Amino acid sequence: MNHNSKNVMQTNVLSAFAFSALLTVSACAQDNTTAAEREARRQKIEKTKVELKEIGQDVKEKAKVVGEVVSTEAQKAAEAIDRKVEERRAKRGTVRRDTI
Repeated sequence: MNHNSKNVMQTNVLSAFAFSALLTVSACAQDNTTAAEREARRQKIEKTKVELKEIGQDVKEKAKVVGEVVSTEAQKAAEAIDRKVEERRAKRGTVRRDTI
């Protein structure tokens, strides 16, 4: 081998080494960015879960209050219907006694 071909070979080897080093650094940088993005995404998901849980608890409390109000109003309506039924029965009984 002459001196010139030895330099070309060394240059090619050096170029290949530099290229592989560049690819390795690039892959690591991309991997680090991906890890940072994954962590940011994980934190966002965790924050959203906490917010949804709080909203769910708030809705549950409000639904409980609404349910109690509806139950109370339904009970009042049932009592009013029962009173009307009793009034009509009493009235009908009075009318029957009057006609006899």
